[in-house]
Amino acid sequence: MFTPAEAAVLSRLSLKGVNNAIDKKTVAARRTKAGRLLDEQTVIYLALERRLSAAIAAAPKRRIVNVGALRVDMGEARHEVMERLKELRRAERLVTVNPEIMGGNPVFRGTRVPVHQIAELLATGETVEPVQRGLSADQR
Repeated sequence: MFTPAEAAVLSRLSLKGVNNAIDKKTVAARRTKAGRLLDEQTVIYLALERRLSAAIAAAPKRRIVNVGALRVDMGEARHEVMERLKELRRAERLVTVNPEIMGGNPVFRGTRVPVHQIAELLATGETVEPVQRGLSADQR
């Protein structure tokens, strides 16, 4: 078992990077009276993550990235991110935040309908059509 400082030296990450990974639960640390400890597999993961990140940064447009014997096809991940970016941009066009409207809570553009309210309805099993009809009625 290794302390975060030891894991930083072994993985060549900064101590701050190791602690951030633990705090954000990217990696698991065992809590003991002596503090947080990481096992060997976790340190290896941190080293691989650092090397992969460096390889991607060095060749951001490459489809295949090699990290030692590890070969990573970036195409699918890049495609997924671009699709999610399109969804994000669409959501940004639908939603507005204005301190003068509903106390600054995100609302659907042109309405006073809070986004969280619709999200809660959809989470409880409501279908999209009645929600859309409700939004259309609110815009009249």
